[in-house]
Formats: sequence, C-alpha cells, structure tokens
Amino acid sequence: MTSRSGTIRIVAASGLALAVAAMGLASPSLAKPDHNGVGRVVAEAIEREGPMITDAERATIRAKCGGGEEGDSITSRDGVLICKNGRRVDDPEVRAIVARVGDRAAAHVASVMARPQVRQALSGEALRAARAALRDASREIGRPGTNE
Repeated sequence: MTSRSGTIRIVAASGLALAVAAMGLASPSLAKPDHNGVGRVVAEAIEREGPMITDAERATIRAKCGGGEEGDSITSRDGVLICKNGRRVDDPEVRAIVARVGDRAAAHVASVMARPQVRQALSGEALRAARAALRDASREIGRPGTNE
C-alpha cells in the first residue's frame, strides 16, 4: 500500500473495497458489505477510522483534475494522479497528497485488521469456507469414477 510503484486505487466512500484488496481476500461474502456478516464488521470498523481523503485533499484533487466528481476516490500510478477524466497530474503537491493518502489508507487497514471483532469475523468466515470445501470434497470423493 505504501509502495510508490504500480497502480494504487483508493476509494474514500467505501473503504471496504480497499480493505478487502489489501487483505488479499477473495471470499464473495467479503466483496460487498452485508448486514450480518464479516462485510458489515469490516465496513463498520473502517467507518470508525475516519476519512481516508481529507476535505482539503479532495478540494485540491478536484481543482487539479478540473472539477467534477474528483476526489471521492483516487487512482495513481507511480505517484502520478490519474483523474477520472483521463488527465494525469504530476506535481509536488499531488505527489504529497498521493503519498499521504496511501499511508493513511495503509494505517486504516492495519488498524481495522488488528480489531478483535474483525479478526473474529474473518476467522469465522475462514472456518465456514473450509467446512464448505470439505463438504464439496467429500461429495466428490463419493461419486463414481472419482476414486482412481
């Protein structure tokens, strides 16, 4: 997350996507917030962390990109801001914003992942996924022609 190489996308409005990507989780139940499961727990924890992009940073991004809906999320490549309209902005102020937002997002994810309720929810999700895989494997083993 703090790497300045490669493409980084940070979504301020829904930090859940960021957290899921940063955690490297691919479970369908983690792909979107839900009302009862791990997605809800993660989304609530991220909300408690506060904004990933400050109002001042958002205003600067909008001004540099030419207005519009800019600033609710940012995409950067090697520290260069890539605006939604396709404009690329590379100046010291933008590089500083991209670095700060990237570091803030990484800190958010680390803090969220350290929360006991998040760890517990993720452990439960992993256990459910493992049980489902074992059920599927057991069914497959019991089918004719699968025992060679």
